[in-house]
Amino acid sequence: MLVDYPYLFNGGVSRVVLDTCRGLQRRGYEIGMAHHMPGDRVELDCPSWKLPDLSTRGPETEADLAVALDKALEEFRPELLQSHTKQANGILDRIVERTAMCQFLHDQSYFCGGGHRMLRGYRPCHRAHGPLCLVYNYLLGCGGKRPSNNWEWWKAAESFTPMKRHPGIRLQVASRLMREGLLENGYPVDRIDLIPLSSEPATLSDRSEPGRILVPGRLAREKGVHLALEAVARLGGRRWTLSMPGPGPERAALLHRAAELGIADRVELPGELGAEAMELEYARCDFVVFPVLRHEPFGLVGTEALAHGKPVVAFGGGGVEEWLFDGESGLRVPERTPEALSGAVQRLLEDRALRDRLAAGAQRHYPKFHPDRYLDRLEESYGKTLAGWKRGRAGT
Repeated sequence: MLVDYPYLFNGGVSRVVLDTCRGLQRRGYEIGMAHHMPGDRVELDCPSWKLPDLSTRGPETEADLAVALDKALEEFRPELLQSHTKQANGILDRIVERTAMCQFLHDQSYFCGGGHRMLRGYRPCHRAHGPLCLVYNYLLGCGGKRPSNNWEWWKAAESFTPMKRHPGIRLQVASRLMREGLLENGYPVDRIDLIPLSSEPATLSDRSEPGRILVPGRLAREKGVHLALEAVARLGGRRWTLSMPGPGPERAALLHRAAELGIADRVELPGELGAEAMELEYARCDFVVFPVLRHEPFGLVGTEALAHGKPVVAFGGGGVEEWLFDGESGLRVPERTPEALSGAVQRLLEDRALRDRLAAGAQRHYPKFHPDRYLDRLEESYGKTLAGWKRGRAGT
């Protein structure tokens, strides 16, 4: 039995949590979900419990959280609890006293106050989290311009220290980037499991439209969406259409810039789409562009593209290296500039044979990221979690 304890929100983590639960149910597991969602219902057929959200209320709600989770554990009596949230951090002892626990770490904020471990110019940082980060956040550009914000973010990263020191909790990450970040911050190697994420198989047949380029994801500057727009504007009169489905604060600015560049009639920004509409977006596109500027912890767009047999053009580094097979299933762009990105996009637009070869490579590599492979690795990690917890209980 498993209690999944996620902070669900629109985005990759939400899909990971729901797909994981559904996959485990297919394998015969009984699932219960304790959650922080605004409503009382979850998008899953299973018992569920609403928990207080520590991010929007005062510190006194930590006691309320403990009481609510105790109730869920008492009623469901799980053999193992898997956490996808950062909010269980203050009650780890209470959880491990009752059940085995593993924690999936989805981003670098567990060991970096800046959240992404990158300096100015998108240079990766390998410094361990510590007091000097409060200085470096400002001077080296790996944080924000406001010291008060940097202080709050630093304290948040510092609050995860108990997880590092807690021998009864197994840690799960999706990429070597995340694993190396944990090791550089003193996390024990024997408690870390590398479990690359997966994507469900395509449900629609290929409906590629020549020159249709898909850039899925949140419309935010760190996602490189403005750079993608500047890149396609350099393609000249070639036949292309750019679709950028997703929510985000940059939508109005992107529409304005597209008009300035004279390409507004070729750019589609349909907003956030549901699963069925996104399936159609993948089926219709000729290839996918992943222009994220920072090093992503994983980048679920990559495995989604592989699942649909679509080549990917992406900047290298970080979790992208888990799924981008340069020259086989996509093209790695070495420089994070509009010119370099435009050059790679132009290659795919002009060379049908190359697109077909990369599409075939995407289909060939996809089985590595099929849900069955992911669930196999997850079950192996669960076994280690239970064995470690039982050893700890026997030693107390």
